[in-house]
Amino acid sequence: MHILLLILKIVGIVLLILLGIILLLVLLLVFVPFCYRGEGSYFEKKPYAKFRIRYLFPLLQVYVSYIDEKAEGKVKIFGVTVYDFFAPQTEKDVTEQPLPKKKADATETEGSENIPEETERDAENIQTQETVAEDSVKEHTDVPNMEEDTSAPERLSEKISYFIKMIKEKLRSFYAKLKEIKEKGLQLKAKADLITAQIKYYYEVWQMDVTQVSFRKAKRSLLKLWKSIRPRKGNVRLHIGTGDPAGTGQICGFFGMMYPFVGKYVMIEPDFEKQIYEGDFFFKGHLTVFALLRVVWLVLFDKDLKELRKILMNGNKEDKHE
Repeated sequence: MHILLLILKIVGIVLLILLGIILLLVLLLVFVPFCYRGEGSYFEKKPYAKFRIRYLFPLLQVYVSYIDEKAEGKVKIFGVTVYDFFAPQTEKDVTEQPLPKKKADATETEGSENIPEETERDAENIQTQETVAEDSVKEHTDVPNMEEDTSAPERLSEKISYFIKMIKEKLRSFYAKLKEIKEKGLQLKAKADLITAQIKYYYEVWQMDVTQVSFRKAKRSLLKLWKSIRPRKGNVRLHIGTGDPAGTGQICGFFGMMYPFVGKYVMIEPDFEKQIYEGDFFFKGHLTVFALLRVVWLVLFDKDLKELRKILMNGNKEDKHE
């Protein structure tokens, strides 16, 4: 009995250790941030770019770069490459055999030798068909026209009946077109009524207290998410010249309007004499899974958002039934 209790005690301790390790890993995944960093430049028509993500370095590292017209990208775990984004593809060992091509060429030459005989036969057949057609035409021309024997009043009555038939057909086609236009107008009217009803419905939903509360919550959570994942540091330096002083001045004027928002991070050096586009950038920051989970939790389990989703789903069902 004492040995059994000792074994159960050891098993319990091992299970607690495993649960503690799993809990620690979950907490690390949720709260330890993923750090990212990017930089690049464009000088003398030579692009350079590099982007990197690190997590519990050197546990996980992902980087992509473009240096000296060469792209690289790898995923590393403890410094060991586990995936290469731009790994060269293995060439297939399948080689084309020239012999079938020669055989094909031989068959083509044989076919080319037989072509003149076939063309001569086709030409003879065409000539015989033309002569037969000419003879038949002559025979038809020699036959007297039976319509000339008909009297003039009969021809006039046929023309009148034909004219009346044409008028009836045109009236029928015109009436059918009018019916089509009427049906299309009714369809357009029904679509317009449906769109106006939907706009009215969604406007009423927008004015509801539940919608306003949900919108404020979503806005607040998205702002928190942006603050947590936005770059902590960064700057952009640009050397711009359009070759036209007026165009360069317009760019500077636009930057002047945006300066209160981007003045801390963007610096422009204008050139009013020559056309040039150069610059570099740098940014870094971090993001956590907890920030993403907080937004997902709000979307899935907030009571106001749940009620709003029900209202919208009921409205969509009513529209489909209509």
